[in-house]
Amino acid sequence: MELDDMKKQLRERLQSPGAEKSAAELIGLFHKKTETAIGKIRQNMLIEAAFGVVMVTGFGVAAWLYSSWAVRMMALLMFLIMVVQVPAFYLQSRRLKNIAITQGNLLETLNNLIFIVGEFIRLYLKYASWLIPFAAVLGGVVGFTIGKNDVDDPAMKPLDRLFDAYPIWGGVAVIAFAGIIIWGSYRYIRWAVWWSYGRYHEALKGYLNELEN
Repeated sequence: MELDDMKKQLRERLQSPGAEKSAAELIGLFHKKTETAIGKIRQNMLIEAAFGVVMVTGFGVAAWLYSSWAVRMMALLMFLIMVVQVPAFYLQSRRLKNIAITQGNLLETLNNLIFIVGEFIRLYLKYASWLIPFAAVLGGVVGFTIGKNDVDDPAMKPLDRLFDAYPIWGGVAVIAFAGIIIWGSYRYIRWAVWWSYGRYHEALKGYLNELEN
């Protein structure tokens, strides 16, 4: 049921006999919709954390099979990210669940949930804005170190062939490609955060606005 439908029903029931009971039923419906939105947020947190664990496992297996220092560094970076992200997501998920199931004042509950989810989104985007350039610099340092020391790394062989054939333009192409990847990563993260969390945050603010008006 959309928010506009709920608004229409609330007006109709408040004008009908037994309005007090009907209004209470709709407040219960708002509770249910709030729990649904929070459930979606918590579900997306779980999916994101699980995907990260799969990525770490995949990079770890690839690093072991190909004996690649570049892939090992990627696996290590992913592992460190998951060490921070999985506990943070778990604690945030538990916090949201504990507030969402509270059957007290709905306005207070919504205000608390909106604040927590909003802070989570803000910190997530700030965290990503630091992580992306850090990962880019780390990747550049690893690649430069491997190349400078003539380390035989299977993951770097395509780049070696590119630089051998086009020493200057190969470097330009790699820098341009890295720039596109960084820009695309920023854009994707902002979209993914909105899709997974931001739209439900907006829904919660809509429920609060409807209750207050």
